[in-house]
Amino acid sequence: MKRICFIMSFLLLGFSFAFSQQLLKPDSLGLKLQKLYLNMHIETGWLNGQHVDWRTGKQDDPNATTENTTHCSAFVAAACDRMGIYILRPPEHEQELLANAQYNWLLSAKGKVNGWRQLNKTDYKTAQQYANQGYMVVATYKNPNPQRAGHIVCVMPSEIEQDSLQQNGPFIIQSSRINNSNIKFRTAFHRVIKKQWPAQNVLFFYNTKRVK
Repeated sequence: MKRICFIMSFLLLGFSFAFSQQLLKPDSLGLKLQKLYLNMHIETGWLNGQHVDWRTGKQDDPNATTENTTHCSAFVAAACDRMGIYILRPPEHEQELLANAQYNWLLSAKGKVNGWRQLNKTDYKTAQQYANQGYMVVATYKNPNPQRAGHIVCVMPSEIEQDSLQQNGPFIIQSSRINNSNIKFRTAFHRVIKKQWPAQNVLFFYNTKRVK
């Protein structure tokens, strides 16, 4: 009987260890970054259809006829600003088509000088791990039509199983047609990914400066 109990305990311990190995969790800095994102209140700011102050996400010109659609790039710029990180933003570039310009900038020497490093575009585990350790991680898509908007998001520090990462990518926070603070990457980029998975046309970058 003791032998059976010992074997069962050993198996349960092994199962628990294997499960913990498959589950990614934010550390203390990851939780701090998560709080920073949530405190930006994406559900009520940077709203589609409004002209907004890029730093606050609040409507600042009800009569505007330009720069009043989605604000993914303005939100990312604001999040970076709160972390003391630079990414291309107003006034260096207007809000219109800013995501496409940020994509190019992140690939440039200026992006590297400002601490941005590119990750393997299909290594979703590493992207989530960096975010879970308090690093700013962005995923960015450049529209092949220069007159149409691209998309850019932040990876949200989250508890997630590795199997889910392979199937849907990391969790992200975004300003879009409908803003969301915790949506799966595959869902957020479904219009551009289509049937191609893992996604080949979305790039990931992290910044070497962690949240304080």
